[in-house]
Amino acid sequence: MSSWRAAGLTYVQFSAIAAKHVRNALRADFTKAATKRAEATLTVRSWEAAEPITNPKTFEEVVTASLKA
Repeated sequence: MSSWRAAGLTYVQFSAIAAKHVRNALRADFTKAATKRAEATLTVRSWEAAEPITNPKTFEEVVTASLKA
């Protein structure tokens, strides 16, 4: 059994923790580039009548709206 599984983590949780620690261990000149790669962008697009709505919502807008509901 994998050590991350024995610790009760999923692989995604394990890899996120490992990536965070690797980024923290980098020299200052490499930290900025590594942090930039770690950011992700997700766009949620709604469709009506087989056409995308012209003003898509960002992931943050969708999450904020779902938390308010």
